[in-house]
Amino acid sequence: GVGSGLTWYSAPTAEWREWQWKSRLAHRCTAAFQIVETVRLQSGVWMRAQAHLARMQSAADAFGYVWSSDAVQAALSSAAQTHGDGVYRGRWLLDAAGSFRIELHPFDPLPLPMTLQWAAGPLDASPGEWPFVHHKTTWRLPYERHRSSLPNAPDVLMRSRMGELLETPRGKLVLLDEGGLWTPSSHWQLPGVLQQALLQSGQIQQRRLTLTDLMGARAVWVINSLRGWMPVSRLLSPRGDVWAQWPGEAPPM
Repeated sequence: GVGSGLTWYSAPTAEWREWQWKSRLAHRCTAAFQIVETVRLQSGVWMRAQAHLARMQSAADAFGYVWSSDAVQAALSSAAQTHGDGVYRGRWLLDAAGSFRIELHPFDPLPLPMTLQWAAGPLDASPGEWPFVHHKTTWRLPYERHRSSLPNAPDVLMRSRMGELLETPRGKLVLLDEGGLWTPSSHWQLPGVLQQALLQSGQIQQRRLTLTDLMGARAVWVINSLRGWMPVSRLLSPRGDVWAQWPGEAPPM
């Protein structure tokens, strides 16, 4: 229901930008969501905690959510002390009023190697939805559209309208070719915590990647901070045909 009133003297570009800001505001005001981070708790230690905290606080600033570092740190310390043994999948959740809570679940390994399925269409988000692509929240409609269109796919590989490889709902893409290990450089995706750590250490590099690069890769992985490197053995078309296959092996490092 967002619109604009245009006159003879209206500047089209300015009106378009105004419409985008109205749309963003409407989404932020009407979408019930929490800011979320999924973090591995292992032997009482939150893995890559500082990077997850920085990303969560950045999202809080972007959406105008209340952020209390003291309250967050107290909750994290309490959960770590009471779960000193084993491995857990932790979900950090922050609401608009600044209420921070933690959900802890036993860590469940995924069947590996993985199979990816090519999305039926490009990542399609309205101007009001783009902030939810750039920040991690519980409102994941652009990703859910792809998952619902391919309900039997283990994980869906998304792309931009320009044909750039993006990510999957589960993590970031990394492929190996003769030039080394590469991850997509497109800004139409959420910066991954493990992805950024590997880029900073020089273990992987970033560039624009397309389906041609993927089909010619020697090996492929999906990575995230919770599960690390997850080898991929097959790429399926939207109809389920096998487009490419790889060894499905551990990363060369």
